[in-house]
Amino acid sequence: MAQKYSKDKILRNYSGLPEKNIKASLAYPSAVFHTERTYLLPT
Repeated sequence: MAQKYSKDKILRNYSGLPEKNIKASLAYPSAVFHTERTYLLPT
């Protein structure tokens, strides 16, 4: 998706990949980034 691939294009290119796996692969990083904390280090 980062390279502007649509879900349909991914499903065409990877016919054995279930749509639910695409959704899961996008949901995981979203969940991680929403809970991740970052801290600035002094320079």
